[in-house]
Amino acid sequence: MIHSGSVVAAGISQGTSSTFGWDFGVFKYFRNDSEKRDFVSAGAAAGVAAAFGAPVGGVLFALEEGSSFWKQKLTWRVFFSALLSCFALNFFLSLVNGDTGDLSNPGLLNLGKFNDLSYRFFEFIPFMFIGVFEGLLGSLFNFINYKLTVIRMRYLGSPFLRIAEALFVSQLTTLCSALMIYFIQDCRKKTSSDGIHIQMFCKDGEESTVALLLLQTPEACVRSLFHDPNGSFNWSTVTIFFFVYFFLACGTYGLGVPSGLFIPTLLTGAAFGRICGMEWVDEGKYALVGAAAGLAGVVRMTISLTVILMECVGNITFGLPLMIVVVIAKFVGDFFNEIFNENTHVWDGNIVHMELFRACYPRYPSVEEVSLTEEELGTTIDLRPFMNPSPYTVTSASSFQRIFHLFRGLGLRHLIVLNDEHRVVGIITRKDIVKFDFVHENGGVSLIQLEICDAI
Repeated sequence: MIHSGSVVAAGISQGTSSTFGWDFGVFKYFRNDSEKRDFVSAGAAAGVAAAFGAPVGGVLFALEEGSSFWKQKLTWRVFFSALLSCFALNFFLSLVNGDTGDLSNPGLLNLGKFNDLSYRFFEFIPFMFIGVFEGLLGSLFNFINYKLTVIRMRYLGSPFLRIAEALFVSQLTTLCSALMIYFIQDCRKKTSSDGIHIQMFCKDGEESTVALLLLQTPEACVRSLFHDPNGSFNWSTVTIFFFVYFFLACGTYGLGVPSGLFIPTLLTGAAFGRICGMEWVDEGKYALVGAAAGLAGVVRMTISLTVILMECVGNITFGLPLMIVVVIAKFVGDFFNEIFNENTHVWDGNIVHMELFRACYPRYPSVEEVSLTEEELGTTIDLRPFMNPSPYTVTSASSFQRIFHLFRGLGLRHLIVLNDEHRVVGIITRKDIVKFDFVHENGGVSLIQLEICDAI
């Protein structure tokens, strides 16, 4: 939904279709990079708002993750887009559900409402434990996907191999699910006459909890872990499901198929939280804490994630525990690695581009010999009409971070370097900037210089 909203917003802002070659002649005012970025931010917020029924969470998501440049006027634009998205979703859902005009529907991902989320002070200790564990698990998830991405880039480049990989993972998932349902005989009495009840190898009047976890949609499975009464699931069943689903989610994310990250990480986190709450407290409450920590450990969002979950479950009193576990999971995960979507070190290595080896204009031709006559040597060219009388400058003691922000924020091509006497001592170009990269490792930040290879 986030990507869909961003794509639609980017297309609308241009008023054209490059696929069909159409130009509707509208929105020409928005045909620039700045306005297009703003539309993409609004589209991302609208996608979050429609998915979770969380317009404020959508705005915070756009602020925290979706926008490169934020300004005050963008706030109300994004908020209006998110609210309008929720309204449109509710209106069409009312038509689908046969109750036209009922605008009280939740988002597309309905995780249910919690009636009681009371907690005690001593419960912050298990909450923090869940946050630490899910932070470690999130760093493991990102590490595994980093390794899998390197393998896919190196050995699975062709479309045929990508399709074969997707088929293999789907067959492996089916096999694991069938084996779990067959060997784990965990049955319970049907809780109600309505809803989905999967009997499998259980007796009449009973349903298989393993099949319930595996054969429902991931959204319905999260809802079951949140709201099913205490004692509905055995400790061993949820533990096995947690480990199997986690590693299957690691292998599925990054396949050549449309796949998500939010719901699988919410599901694994909810399973672990339910395990921690079994036998002594409200299991659904701890499942919610685990879901928040599990998602934060992978995507490393804080404010927007907390608000999205509070809006999604319809309870604001549980905001403090959610915020604590989200922050703990984020910082524990950041200590070991960064979010997988920002793993720029996947592309680390020698920079090799064909353009580096071009010897023609507009590249720098290799000049081997120049012959000038005496008359040509005495010729001068007045370049003052083309000079910038007030260029952007930095001192020789300026930090790399400041220089990077100047290039990124102002769109510069070069910076003049001055000494203490304001004399020109050098020039910095964009190519000088891209030779360096920040590395986040073991809780610290370091600057490394990339190597440029002379061979293809």
